[in-house]
Amino acid sequence: MRLRPAATLAEIGVVAALYAAITIVLNPLSYGPLQLRVAEILKPLVV
Repeated sequence: MRLRPAATLAEIGVVAALYAAITIVLNPLSYGPLQLRVAEILKPLVV
């Protein structure tokens, strides 16, 4: 089933919002010596 352009745009917006929220909340883990970037798990959803 092919998504309509509006549905596709909404899906991209939700993934982007989740990515931003996870990055902000887990900021100490993302930029420490270990650099655990949990939000990167969402990248395959965009591709």
